[in-house]
Amino acid sequence: MIKKAARAVATLVPKGQSGSGSVLMLGACLVMVLLGVVVAQLGSVLVAKREVASAADLSALAAAGHMKRNPCAVARDIAEKNGVSVVSCQLDGLEATLEVRRELSGPLAMFGAPSARARAGPVRIP
Repeated sequence: MIKKAARAVATLVPKGQSGSGSVLMLGACLVMVLLGVVVAQLGSVLVAKREVASAADLSALAAAGHMKRNPCAVARDIAEKNGVSVVSCQLDGLEATLEVRRELSGPLAMFGAPSARARAGPVRIP
C-alpha cells in the first residue's frame, strides 16, 4: 500500500524537477537574509540620527552655559567627544544655535550624513 502511494506521488513530479523545492527554499532563505540586512542598516541610520540630535542638544547647552568664555569652542569640544562635527555655531545674545553632522561610512553612507540643529539659552518669560 505504501509502495503504491509512493509511486503515485513520484508520478506527480515531472521528470527533471526533483530537487527544485530545495532550490526554491534556498532562494527564499537568501531573500530573508537580505531583507534582514537591509532592516538592520536602516535601524543603524535611525540610531545615528538620534545620536546626532542628542549631540546637538548637548553641544548647544554647553555653549549656552559657557557664554563668558568662547562658547563655540566649548560646543565644538563637546560635539567632537560625541562623534559629530559642528557645521555652524551662531550666537545671538545669550542664545547659541548649532548645527552638527556625522559622516557615515560604508554602506550607510548612501543614506547621507545625518545632521541636526539645536538652540539653547536662558528661558524667556513673557
